[in-house]
Amino acid sequence: DEVGLRRLLGRIDALQAAELPAELSVTRWGPILRYLSLSDILQRDSLRSMLVAVAAILGITWVAFRSLRFGLLSLVPLATGIVSSGLFLVVTGIPLDMITIMVSSIAMGVGVDNSIHFLIQFRRQSAAGGGDLEGALRNTLAVAGRPIVLTTVSIIAGLLVLTLGIFKPIVYFGLLVAFTLCAATLGTVVVLPAVMSLSRRGGGR
Repeated sequence: DEVGLRRLLGRIDALQAAELPAELSVTRWGPILRYLSLSDILQRDSLRSMLVAVAAILGITWVAFRSLRFGLLSLVPLATGIVSSGLFLVVTGIPLDMITIMVSSIAMGVGVDNSIHFLIQFRRQSAAGGGDLEGALRNTLAVAGRPIVLTTVSIIAGLLVLTLGIFKPIVYFGLLVAFTLCAATLGTVVVLPAVMSLSRRGGGR
């Protein structure tokens, strides 16, 4: 994997420094170096694009719901999925490379999609219940919770096929996507209702 390649290059650097005379210059070339260079570019650009995407999502949901609060709430499952995937990388030791870096884009798409469905249904239930927060949340989970969970489970089941491969980055990608989608879904059906309840009790509108 990419981490192993970078370690190998580090060992080569150490050998060159120890064994070759200082006046000798060394030029490396080959497809493996282009792969590592491309990975660096993708990781750098991925962070930028993720920030732009978050700003765009916030703006779109703010306008669509006509509420900054709902726009911010729509980002809760997204943040849950991305933060959880980062922790998963640290705990499992899976390297962040040009393949696993794409997981954040998938987490953003699924997380925002689920949160929008949840918030739309919450507005309907809140209007029907006369503004009762707890009742609206219960009804929203009863109506939208099951489709959200079942949809995500079906996607995860399909992506887990990737874990049967022999190419390690693809295996890592399958595991990380499955975990991130699970975390984003829990962010929608568990974390998001909790945040909404706490923010309303704290005086948020």
